[in-house]
Amino acid sequence: MKHRSTFTGNGALFYVLLSAGLLAFSLFAIRTIPWETSYDYWELAASVREASLHPLHPTNPIIDLPGNTSPRFTPYIFFWGSVMRITGLDVFRVLELAAAVNLLLFVTGLWRFVTKEIGNGSLPAVALLVMLLVWGRSWNWTNAYHLELFPIVLSYYGTFAFALSLHVLRLVSDWLERGGHMRGTLFALLAVTLFITHPITGVFCFAAVFALPEARRNTRRAALFLVVPAAAFLATFAWPWFDYWTIFTRGTRSSWFNTPLFRHQVSGLGTALYGVPAAIHLAWNRGKSLPLAGIVICAAIYFFSLAAGVAIGGRFILYGALFLHLAIAATLHNTWRSRRRWLVAPMIVLLLPAVTSRVSGIRAHAGRISFDGAGAGRVGPAGEYLFLRPLLHEGDIVLSEKGMLVIPALTGARSVTTKPNPLIIGEAQRRRSAGERFFDPATASWERREILAEYGVTHVLLDIGRDGERAGAIRADLEGAQGGGVETGCGEPVGRNGSLLLYAVTPALTETPGGVN
Repeated sequence: MKHRSTFTGNGALFYVLLSAGLLAFSLFAIRTIPWETSYDYWELAASVREASLHPLHPTNPIIDLPGNTSPRFTPYIFFWGSVMRITGLDVFRVLELAAAVNLLLFVTGLWRFVTKEIGNGSLPAVALLVMLLVWGRSWNWTNAYHLELFPIVLSYYGTFAFALSLHVLRLVSDWLERGGHMRGTLFALLAVTLFITHPITGVFCFAAVFALPEARRNTRRAALFLVVPAAAFLATFAWPWFDYWTIFTRGTRSSWFNTPLFRHQVSGLGTALYGVPAAIHLAWNRGKSLPLAGIVICAAIYFFSLAAGVAIGGRFILYGALFLHLAIAATLHNTWRSRRRWLVAPMIVLLLPAVTSRVSGIRAHAGRISFDGAGAGRVGPAGEYLFLRPLLHEGDIVLSEKGMLVIPALTGARSVTTKPNPLIIGEAQRRRSAGERFFDPATASWERREILAEYGVTHVLLDIGRDGERAGAIRADLEGAQGGGVETGCGEPVGRNGSLLLYAVTPALTETPGGVN
């Protein structure tokens, strides 16, 4: 007899309190976490900002190129861009709102999925705790939901897509079991939205359907389900803001990024691997086959991707972790409810290293949090760039060795360099090479000016504390040689924070072909 999703009793109350606590922790962490400057969070913020300003014709949110060179413009980005445009909120407040919505979607989806497929009572709360705490070293990738990372990725569209997939899986389960045109239509609409928003999570959702017991009981209806993935794939060709076909072909290969998800699997998952014997036990002794079927399906796709060199398929180790965690949670919950309650203590002891690791990670983050005089949180490593917000604006183009994602997110200006993506592999490398040449102390003055002119650079951000010889050579070109005066240079300092010095470039001196020797 399958458990029905009932939201009553102490289990529901515990789940609500746990979810509320997680929300409070996440919103605090979003304000104060020491965000690294390389995190996708900044590109997400820049994309939402651009979608709010130019919803019909967005340009690349990071560099001065057309919008079809960025893989970020999904329905999720345009939705929150619209919220920003309508409300007038700062982009970082919009992302906090997105994080809160995604968390609500996540916890309700987990509740609905777990209570339908595995069990109710306090099991969903146990599952949520296990998902947050029971990992090994893990990875800093979206969908690795250990507690240190969760607030960071909570506003990401990968998190939104994963949360939505839990609702879709519950909806499919109901449809396979009881039918209904309304369920089928809603499932199709949500599945297409999910796939367009984050295709790899859409693939996970479609694959996970076949782990559902209902799919094995109703094979005819499950076969009809295959029409929906085909429709979702075709729908991507109607989306006008970027080229999904290039993402599907070039973007799945390891030529533009190297995934760490194919390395250190045992240390990354750690005690989550206890979910394998737990899932076998659940399937053999309790007739709960979902966790084991999910583990097998995700593992098969993961190892196929490893063999075929499909880099994005490495994410299936994170999707598979969901089923590992559900198996552990169900085993803990069932043991507590049985007459062998005494076994819970040694099981928790086995999981204790994972919990200790999470606490240590949170303490490490907390040690890096700084506050200003009013008590508002700083953004850690990115905080040094806050002085740029009143100095740079949309239309400015900045050449900098670092902060290439942070600067567009904070100011609306564009960077010269960017990290690679499958749509602009060659262009990204060319820009990176130009940046390296500019900041090389051996580069001639005329070549630096050619680089400034080629990319329409309006500002240069120089870290004068990194290398005195190198910084001195660049400053001499920007400010003018000793005795020559500022007018012989091609820029002047307009702002400084610590070792970061911002120069405004003089256009007339960079437009001359060949520059000045």
